[in-house]
Amino acid sequence: MPRPVLILSFALVAAIAGLLGVLVGGGGAVPLPAGTLAAASIGSGSPSFADVVARVNPAVVHITAIQGAAPEEEGATRNHGFSSVRRGEGTGFIVDPDGYILTNHHLVASPERIRVRLTDRREFTATLVGTDPSTDLALLKVKAEGLPALKMGDSDQLRVGEWVCAIGNPYRFEHSVTVGVVSSKGRKSYNFSFDAYIQTDAAINPGNSGGPLINAAGEAIGINSAMSVQGQGIGFAVPINVAKDILGALRTQGHVSRGYLGIQLQDLDPDLQALVRSDEDHGAVVLDVLAGEAGQAAGLKRYDVITEVSGKKVD
Repeated sequence: MPRPVLILSFALVAAIAGLLGVLVGGGGAVPLPAGTLAAASIGSGSPSFADVVARVNPAVVHITAIQGAAPEEEGATRNHGFSSVRRGEGTGFIVDPDGYILTNHHLVASPERIRVRLTDRREFTATLVGTDPSTDLALLKVKAEGLPALKMGDSDQLRVGEWVCAIGNPYRFEHSVTVGVVSSKGRKSYNFSFDAYIQTDAAINPGNSGGPLINAAGEAIGINSAMSVQGQGIGFAVPINVAKDILGALRTQGHVSRGYLGIQLQDLDPDLQALVRSDEDHGAVVLDVLAGEAGQAAGLKRYDVITEVSGKKVD
């Protein structure tokens, strides 16, 4: 009978829910300081987010990622009936009053210029400080001080059924607000590699990418990143705690360094449970361990069942 395994290394947290393991631990990063906007909560008897939105909206920004002609050339190409300029538009939110902005990697990964517009209509050219394709997160910086920063909450405390709202710029409708609930946690979207999404039915559309998912206390508890192509009412957000774990690394290194475990994992389902003869009702099964890699050095063996990682149950 395989042995249940309790793993005490944070390096396995991001790999446990995947179908084909080999992922990562945190980058050893120190989170950025908390934002400065005071949280405003909604009344327990009402789902209205009006006061919350009024408080947090100044920290949400419109991002334009530009490829092609330089600014002085744009008018000339347009006057000749064509434009060589390509624009991608999305959302971000200020996480530090000194001008640090969190958004999605896929929005700002390769543009030649990034423009940021605040709610007061001020515009800035942004610098790409760091990016992490694995979590689809990126950190920008604008030259400004004293900006309204959004307070980051604790996504681990988020409960299925809680009211949330998404703020963004879908289809160029700036600072649009949609409201819904947390539909599930720990979701995998098969269009992306990340496997611990918050699922929500708050509408998330093109242009919402990088915007905040806000709880009833006015805190960012997720970064809106994806929507289901199979149906409406299914959106995905990266948990804010994932961002907090890597913001320091993005700020100081420009990337996140991760370890390689050298193991292949699969979720424990009834078929695998019978195959490996496990009495466990949850966890992930080690299907393969590569020789000479960290997993083997840690003593992992084929058909081990991982039930817990750093005190957290593996579902």
